Amino acid sequence: MIYKAEFTDILKFIEQSIPQIEIVPADDLMHSLWLKRLAKGDPALTVDTFPVKAAVCLVIEVVNRREKIILSSIQAEKLVRSYLEQQSIHADLEQLGIAPENGDIYVHLSCRMALSKMAKLVTGVVSLASWDKNYCPVCGDVPGFACLEQGEGRRLLVCGACLTQWRYKRIGCAFCAEENPERLKIVTADEFPGWSAAICLTCNGYLKTADLRTLTSVPNWYEAVMETLPLDYALPLYMKNT
Repeated sequence: MIYKAEFTDILKFIEQSIPQIEIVPADDLMHSLWLKRLAKGDPALTVDTFPVKAAVCLVIEVVNRREKIILSSIQAEKLVRSYLEQQSIHADLEQLGIAPENGDIYVHLSCRMALSKMAKLVTGVVSLASWDKNYCPVCGDVPGFACLEQGEGRRLLVCGACLTQWRYKRIGCAFCAEENPERLKIVTADEFPGWSAAICLTCNGYLKTADLRTLTSVPNWYEAVMETLPLDYALPLYMKNT
């Protein structure tokens, strides 16, 4: 079992490792393809452009650090590709002598942070100013968080996979686009100052939202997943009783 302190240690190690991990440099042709896909309303990246090699390197690094096990690139790539194909990696982890609950975190964070680095490459080249969809313009995933910008409080969605941020309308469900005020609620909790949850009674979705006008710093979104877990337990019960 990995607890919050251990999760943070793993996260910090991967964050320190990621600058040394190589992402294939993008050329003018790739830039052009990204722009064309965005113009059509498609995410810039496709499944084929996921940075597998970078994720593999991170898995090898973190397993060596945490488990003192040296994985081959073939073993690590098998874990990464199975994870990306949404297949269970537990049997492979056990065969390698890694507790599945630990290995899940290693692979999950490695893949997410490799994708995040690739996303920064994309957003350094293309503008997202005109993107108004409710899915990520870089990888196509759904939002994992939202935040309200300092100043005017405009809403940004934060991709649950690559952490790309893009502006989205302030009123409306970020999942089903419901705009009826009677179907939308904002819930706060005293235990989480500066945080709220946008709840949709139409699709039963909710989006945890950080108000950057009141928080002292921008959240580390990976850490925020763990820190706001109590909301994930409480909000479905709240909606059930609403």
